[in-house]
Amino acid sequence: MKFSLTNNDLLDFQTYIITSSKKAKRMQIFNTIGIFTELMVVCFLVDILLKTSFITITGVFLGIAWLVFYPKFLRKKQLKILKSLKISTDKKDFILNINETGFTYEDENFKFDEISNIIECANIYILNAKQKLYLIIAKNAQTQKAISKISKNSNKLIARYEKLSYENFINNV
Repeated sequence: MKFSLTNNDLLDFQTYIITSSKKAKRMQIFNTIGIFTELMVVCFLVDILLKTSFITITGVFLGIAWLVFYPKFLRKKQLKILKSLKISTDKKDFILNINETGFTYEDENFKFDEISNIIECANIYILNAKQKLYLIIAKNAQTQKAISKISKNSNKLIARYEKLSYENFINNV
């Protein structure tokens, strides 16, 4: 089966990587909760050393402000990164073939058990193969059937981010 990837498909992929991938989510949780916790501990220790209580109270207010404002700051940072992306307007054709033991994406063969994640975004599918390799597949009726077959044979559920696309992220700010 033949499909084409466009500039918008690559922007959708970059949007997923920057906002919703495991690494991005882990970083967001660590930076939100981790910094908050560190701030509380440091203020408490300084209060103990100085034998006062106003620094702990100040730390609580700063920590709450961090929890409220950091996610907004992060979203603006992600938006700035996505707007700065420059991807060529070329359209590239790809071939996806499925057999009993696996599938071929372009000239590379993959076994079904090498798939670790299947992600469905608004306009694309993303297959995470061999733990480090992302395969981008444009979303249409043919590829939808192919992804369903890959999902069934690899025993992986499809993670759905149905509204995640570059356009939706840019316009929802």
